[in-house]
Amino acid sequence: MNLIMAIMFSMQVLSWGTEVEYIEEIEPYEMMAIIHVESTGCDEARRPGSRYHGLLQISNDYMEDALVYAGQPVEPASTLIGDGPRSIQIFYWYMQRYSFLHNWNVERIAVLHKTGPVAFQEILDRMEGNTSFGDAVCVDESDSACVYLRRFRTYRSTYRSEWAEPVAEG
Repeated sequence: MNLIMAIMFSMQVLSWGTEVEYIEEIEPYEMMAIIHVESTGCDEARRPGSRYHGLLQISNDYMEDALVYAGQPVEPASTLIGDGPRSIQIFYWYMQRYSFLHNWNVERIAVLHKTGPVAFQEILDRMEGNTSFGDAVCVDESDSACVYLRRFRTYRSTYRSEWAEPVAEG
């Protein structure tokens, strides 16, 4: 990716910062890193033939799980295309639903979002003894969850520095 595209994506993702500030358990820059990994900030994101939709690339199963948890009527994930705030709300309900798995640890949240609860539990099961979360995710370096975690960590660092409050001198 060239520098101009990277800056454009970064600006597009940063524009979602005010939409995620209400999620007290996740820092805005961390949520923006997840958004960047998923869609580079494009709320219209959808590849032809893909079953994932919108800003956070949410599937029908994920959406149904979140909506049922929140006591809302079920609708297809395709309704999220072009509706970034709604995608963020669905993500939040899903994370509330599975908070017993991730305990509001943002790396765990990112991987749960990528894998779903069944595969995520398998990762947790690999953490027997002294195995770190990162090592449990990256048993196979080419696994999509491992690649996702590495990308999340990179963008989290980037957005942390862009989102940080300036420190007053004096």
